[in-house]
Amino acid sequence: MIGLCFFGNLIKNYSWELQLFAITRKISDGFTFFSFKINFDFFKFEHNPSFHIEFIICNIYNHLMIYKNSKENIYGK
Repeated sequence: MIGLCFFGNLIKNYSWELQLFAITRKISDGFTFFSFKINFDFFKFEHNPSFHIEFIICNIYNHLMIYKNSKENIYGK
């Protein structure tokens, strides 16, 4: 499940990731016609807060994620 992967930095401590055309599994294992998820996560932890869009069409996985890169310890110490 690799596909095309792109990533980079946005303003301040925010980064983005984009993954396109990744095959999730063989058709003999199962078939996903369509799945769509949008997630805003405001909990402060590693790679959070974040925004995530994910969709699968005919076993092809795609996602966009924007998240905060925290340079401090994930437990705030």
